[in-house]
Amino acid sequence: MSDLDEMIRNALDDEEQGLLHELEREPGFFERAFGTFAGPAGWANLILMVAQAVFFIAGVWFAWVFYQQDSVIEALRWGLPALVLLIVAPVLKMGLMPVMEGQKLARDIRRLELRIERLRGDQAG
Repeated sequence: MSDLDEMIRNALDDEEQGLLHELEREPGFFERAFGTFAGPAGWANLILMVAQAVFFIAGVWFAWVFYQQDSVIEALRWGLPALVLLIVAPVLKMGLMPVMEGQKLARDIRRLELRIERLRGDQAG
């Protein structure tokens, strides 16, 4: 830890110490993933995940039926939709990765803002 970080910690009162401690704690993957369902865009992310799950389940079911077919035409009738659904499902899931990174960036910006405000307070006082 740098001297600047130590000076910031010493200058904070109890309430700000708690806030800084909360901001410095890095959330785990699952906390970030479930955090995508909170906030103003949470409902859209939830719909995206439900659609992804439906596409994946339908793709697995189509693939299962594909392997049971005897004729080539019937196999193509089930295999091509299975292929498309199984490709689209992870693409939809990857659509949530920028949301998780955006939340991480916002958290880092709040952390920096708190530090800047404390430095301004120290310079003014």
